[in-house]
Amino acid sequence: MESDEEELEQNEDSWFSCEPETEGRMTHISYRYTPCEVLRQIYKRVDNPEVKSMIRVATTMAKSMATRITKYEGKGWGQKIYPKNPYWKNQ
Repeated sequence: MESDEEELEQNEDSWFSCEPETEGRMTHISYRYTPCEVLRQIYKRVDNPEVKSMIRVATTMAKSMATRITKYEGKGWGQKIYPKNPYWKNQ
């Protein structure tokens, strides 16, 4: 099994993606109130399929940026920045 660092190094040239996040992943609820979590909360509240698709792309882009930051800051950097998710217990 590869470590996170090894995986990041292998994907260094292809860290950015504009492919939409899968619909199944859009139902995930994060403990932290991250940009991806905010996008997932918005996704749940919209009915327009075109807007939903754009949100899925934005989620993937945010995840790509987080992956790149993790390469430089190390795992767990977001815990210092992002507060607990206010929707955590309500879901």
